[in-house]
Amino acid sequence: MGGWGSGNRIRIGTRDIVERHHGLDVRQLARKNCLQPGSIIQWAWFENGKQTASISFRVQENNIDLSYQHRANNREWVPVQQIVPFDKTPCNFGGYRLWFRCPGCNQRVAIIYAAGKYFRCRHCYGLTYASSQEGDLDRLMRKAWKIRRRLGASQSLFDSIFGPKPKHMHQRTYTNLRIDAMRVENKINHIMATQLGIRI
Repeated sequence: MGGWGSGNRIRIGTRDIVERHHGLDVRQLARKNCLQPGSIIQWAWFENGKQTASISFRVQENNIDLSYQHRANNREWVPVQQIVPFDKTPCNFGGYRLWFRCPGCNQRVAIIYAAGKYFRCRHCYGLTYASSQEGDLDRLMRKAWKIRRRLGASQSLFDSIFGPKPKHMHQRTYTNLRIDAMRVENKINHIMATQLGIRI
């Protein structure tokens, strides 16, 4: 069974980010029907079609029992067993919502991360999101790329041609997205021009 912890952490800015670590999302597990008491589940993470880590867990009524391997600083792989409690909150229209109780701080969280030997919440590991460390230009470019993906357009911001309306997309949605894209890309152009000392 695969594990994690064999490489150095990659950092953006001064704080480590959640995007660099494998996480267990209780909402995703619930959507995939993986949290039925008595179930034994094999779970894996993939990047670019290649498996990067795996874990097995047994689901109990009030907790999930994790079983995986961990390696720190290129040392030997060591087996780890960890129990993570569940918590439940009622929904407005009946039923309940499931959460993890972080084994580190006992806070109710949706996601726990393998940023060390044990799964903990992002607050315990001091993790932040990559988007929170972005500057204005990075944020605008990410927004522009997101809009272009929805439009099925080129990901190059230098390509002003958006192409035809994607199938099944309403004309109003298509028009509004094009307007949003042009507005965002104009802001990007102004920021880049300012940084380069160009007047536009």
